[in-house]
Amino acid sequence: MKYYFQAQYHQRLDLFDNVFVSMATGNVVEPSLPLEIIIESEDCVLYESDNGSIIDFSPPTLGYYWITGQTCLRTRDGLVFEPCDDKDAVQYTYIDGQLYGQKINTDLSKMPTTQTRYHFSKLNGCKAQLKQNDDSSFTLEIDEKEYPIALHELEFSFFVNEETGFTQDGEQLYYYDRPVPQLTLVDFRVLHFNYAKDDHVVVCGTDVISQADAATFEVITTTLAKDKNHVYEFSKIIKGADAKSFVVIDGKEQDAYQQYSKDKQTVYYFGEAIIGADLASFRIIYGRYSADKNWVYRSGLRIALFDAESFYYISQSFVGDKNGIYTDFLNITQIAQCDDVFVDYDNDYFAVNDTLYWADKEHPFDADLASFSSINCTWAKDETHIYYKDEVVYEGGYETAEIFDELLLRVDDKIISNRGIIAGANAKEWHLLIFPFYACADRLFYQQELLDKGDPNTFEALDDNRFKDKSNVYIFDNDFEIVDTIFDINTENIVLIDECFLKTPDTVYFQELAIQDADPDTFEVLEYRARSRTLP
Repeated sequence: MKYYFQAQYHQRLDLFDNVFVSMATGNVVEPSLPLEIIIESEDCVLYESDNGSIIDFSPPTLGYYWITGQTCLRTRDGLVFEPCDDKDAVQYTYIDGQLYGQKINTDLSKMPTTQTRYHFSKLNGCKAQLKQNDDSSFTLEIDEKEYPIALHELEFSFFVNEETGFTQDGEQLYYYDRPVPQLTLVDFRVLHFNYAKDDHVVVCGTDVISQADAATFEVITTTLAKDKNHVYEFSKIIKGADAKSFVVIDGKEQDAYQQYSKDKQTVYYFGEAIIGADLASFRIIYGRYSADKNWVYRSGLRIALFDAESFYYISQSFVGDKNGIYTDFLNITQIAQCDDVFVDYDNDYFAVNDTLYWADKEHPFDADLASFSSINCTWAKDETHIYYKDEVVYEGGYETAEIFDELLLRVDDKIISNRGIIAGANAKEWHLLIFPFYACADRLFYQQELLDKGDPNTFEALDDNRFKDKSNVYIFDNDFEIVDTIFDINTENIVLIDECFLKTPDTVYFQELAIQDADPDTFEVLEYRARSRTLP
């Protein structure tokens, strides 16, 4: 028996072929309808078409989905569609670190793009209700007027029945596979993902909170709880916290949802007291940054370098105050003075007085400022160049440049790595097999390297660190770098013995080394013993 609780969430979801998918994880979620939605004007576009108004929440990303090699783009200006009749169109998304494809409704790709559109500047921050119709489509209600919804990206507050880590098998309770002590089934109830209790005992996972008062115990967030006497982070008492006045600070507008809390005398960041913070003047700047009248804090720690009164947040890479601009990295560095001309190109790229830099002022490089833009934190472009960090990896004219993955870029019909053009790679045929293996026609690549004897048509994983095709085995280390390859063997009946040994019907291998005279039928691993060295 599994246990669930109803939790309220605030996150970005994508309505993808009438299925809600988390923009953070790619996992499918099933929120309770109707949904309360917070509208953000920079994402909202209202299209007036012959069939009625259509609201589109277009993310500022390119190459959002692919249809048999043709790309349907979503841009900052709205939707740009390529006509398509293929009913097997696929949208790609990352789920638990793996790339998956899901079919989409290609009727949406025929949406007209020449209609008048209006940005929702007056609705920024307003709330709306998302409702499901009898035909399973969705509409958005704003001020009692309903709009049909097409492709979009929304920020939702919603309720969902969340599966917890608690399960029951007969008379025994478990948190995942570990027995939960002291709780009685008669009075047992789940409070949240980590917390449960009966009439006398409270647990966080399998940890008994011995000082908790079960009658008054309540969950505040996924990691915080309190009773009449104490406030808890997981199962640990937050020393000095006043339970009666302890509340979570609403940080949704500053991208700091449930990160900050306070009581009558102290401010907390993820349950840790911000030492010396002035409660009366404390304010959330953005995300992990906060300030009071005296100091600026990053992740709850005082940063003496910044001026508290004038401090402001620029982006994920940069912050500033009256004295200049600083990098928001582990080691904070001032990169511009207050009278310098600073331009943030996003994703760690910036310019100071018309000189371009990547990451810090140790990495200057030349580019055309008028056409320069970043692609992500390691790729950038101008009209005739592609840059990896601060190095030119491609020179010449091009029409499109899209991220394929962290180290690969699709430039027109070419695939570019951080080392330059990948010889023999054609973008129309290039596709991911299992990261970091790729295929292009009948050629197998490990990242940007062609594996001469590789066969992508028979390629598959043996386990997390070993892969094979019809005649080769590829062995990785824990950093996912190829360590060894077994060439020219018949891999059809290969057997994994353990993480180091494998065998074919004819041969036993330790890693890539064939063990001479070993009999595959009777071979077994007894134990590993460290080889000792006797000193002379």
